[in-house]
Amino acid sequence: MKKVFLLAIAALVSVNSFAQYEAKMEQQNVIKGSVIVNGEKIDGYIKKKPTVEVNGEKVPAMYLLQEDILFIEKNTFETIDKIKGKNIVKYSPKDCDGFYYGDYCFETRKFCIDPTAMGTNAIPKKIFLHVLKQYDKVTFYAFYDNTGNTSPDENGLAKLDPEKVAEHIKNPAIAYYLTGADRAKNVCQLNAKKELADCPAILEKVANKMYKVDRSADDNYKLFGIATSTNSEILAIGDDNRNLNILEDYINGICE
Repeated sequence: MKKVFLLAIAALVSVNSFAQYEAKMEQQNVIKGSVIVNGEKIDGYIKKKPTVEVNGEKVPAMYLLQEDILFIEKNTFETIDKIKGKNIVKYSPKDCDGFYYGDYCFETRKFCIDPTAMGTNAIPKKIFLHVLKQYDKVTFYAFYDNTGNTSPDENGLAKLDPEKVAEHIKNPAIAYYLTGADRAKNVCQLNAKKELADCPAILEKVANKMYKVDRSADDNYKLFGIATSTNSEILAIGDDNRNLNILEDYINGICE
């Protein structure tokens, strides 16, 4: 009887501790996460980013996660009663290899935001990119544009427009990274002759124009069933369509 009583007390304490823990997370407005620094994963909590509604589901304003995060180490968060500014570490892409924000994974890559940019604007800069799918040879990312996310309010001042943010989340740009490369690139920038020079089978198909450029919106190419943050399949047309076909061949071992 005494054993049962002690177990009941332990269970009650456990439930109470969990409730306090949940309340603390809500009070501090954090989500479970981790940062990767020099290849080492550090568990903790990340300050939540604002959310927008996409297809009836609240998701983070993803473009904000491309810029920086505010991180609290696990032990610090769970042992200190009152979290202060000195306990919070700001990480930007130059500070870490990436991070996990709940179920979302972001990696630090050099990337040129505008694939049509010229001059110094074409120099790739470090950014957090949302990982969609990883293979041995290729990693696919989503890049969320933050331009045009505002609309004028009643006073003519720029105000964040949730509908525009949601549209960019539903339709991100697709980026790819070839293992060992110095940067990630927009999929429309793939130069198969240069980047896949070690794969004569692909070069032969390119030379024979076997990869078609289909600009029909009715025949979009599904990117290996990859889901975005909204659980919708990424679709691409035109040059993106052709280049994704090329990369699929590369992933599937046509070069071997």
